[in-house]
Amino acid sequence: ARVKLAEEINQFSVEIRLLRVQVLACQNKLEEMAGKILSEDFGAVKPYLYGLQIKETAALKDFKKARALLAEWTAKAPDYPETQFWRWELSRLTGAPDRMAAAKYAQLCLNMTARKRKQHAVDVNLCKARDSVEEFLKQHDAKTGSAATEESH
Repeated sequence: ARVKLAEEINQFSVEIRLLRVQVLACQNKLEEMAGKILSEDFGAVKPYLYGLQIKETAALKDFKKARALLAEWTAKAPDYPETQFWRWELSRLTGAPDRMAAAKYAQLCLNMTARKRKQHAVDVNLCKARDSVEEFLKQHDAKTGSAATEESH
């Protein structure tokens, strides 16, 4: 309802357009979201669409396209935490979780300054998965640590 009101107030705002596709992603209306991404101009907020597009292609199990989008995004923003999140998430979805990507994501989120957070305020997913990634790291390290202990006995 609030996004609709914002759209009525300023139909030309790219931030409001981004918010609309973020809402569609949250509602899991990925096909509708993808259509809006393709049909509308997002100007300066276009880089924030990558995560949404990767989510959509991963849901469709098009991991090749998802990885291509991720490679493009990573080339443009190598130290952006969400690129590492999606590197980990795609590896997890394909059965071989990338611990290094998870650790880098957690570290980038931990080290993010207030200024950087404000700069990327339109990304509603920024570091949102930090708790679940840190939980994965704890579980992974506990398994790996216990496996190493068993081998030494």
